[in-house]
Amino acid sequence: MKLNSSQLKIIAIIGMFFNHVAHVFGESLPDVPYVIFTAVGGVTFPVMAYLLNEGYKYTRDIKKYAKRLLVFALISFFPFVLALYPALNIIFSLLLGLGVIHAYETFYRTNQGFFWLIFAVAIVISFFCDWGGMCVPIIFCYHIIKGPKKRVIVPVVIVWFFSILNATGIYATGAPDALREMLANLGFGLIGSTASIPLLLAYNGKKGNAPKYLFYVFYPAHLLVLYLVHLIF
Repeated sequence: MKLNSSQLKIIAIIGMFFNHVAHVFGESLPDVPYVIFTAVGGVTFPVMAYLLNEGYKYTRDIKKYAKRLLVFALISFFPFVLALYPALNIIFSLLLGLGVIHAYETFYRTNQGFFWLIFAVAIVISFFCDWGGMCVPIIFCYHIIKGPKKRVIVPVVIVWFFSILNATGIYATGAPDALREMLANLGFGLIGSTASIPLLLAYNGKKGNAPKYLFYVFYPAHLLVLYLVHLIF
């Protein structure tokens, strides 16, 4: 079965929603739903990072594309902080990645040193963003790797590395909920993110008919709703 970009975005949205439910209501959820809900969220960023590159490939106006990301990143800032934690949200992560791939196309052939400086600065900034230091390398890998299978596998390997690293650190703390958090992290990286591989291999290169701003509007809206529900109940 082939999937278009609209269907991929809907899958990413579903994974993100359950992951955020786990984070917002984590203390109220039993261990098994918490681990499962967290794990499925691993599919979201690889899919959105891949589609960002597709968007870059076909956009007629990179400035307009970047401006749209910035506007929705700013709109989502407070809902994200209120519902989850103080950091720059995933749309900021995508915007950073867009800047890096555009810098690569613009400067790499003529001034590699300047490009790598931009890349390094983006990595530093990314540590203040959702998905942290791995978001920019993931987006960049989807851009520069050409083999269709390797292109969707290598970025996920990056997620595996960080997931195992985080899980090891969590377990080493010996906290009462360390096992639960360790399993959630491993599920996120080794199951959720790995699920993006067959999904992206099934991508048919077509847009589909989902509303253009579906992800951008849903993102801050669902965070705000989750925050308010948690606040009330």
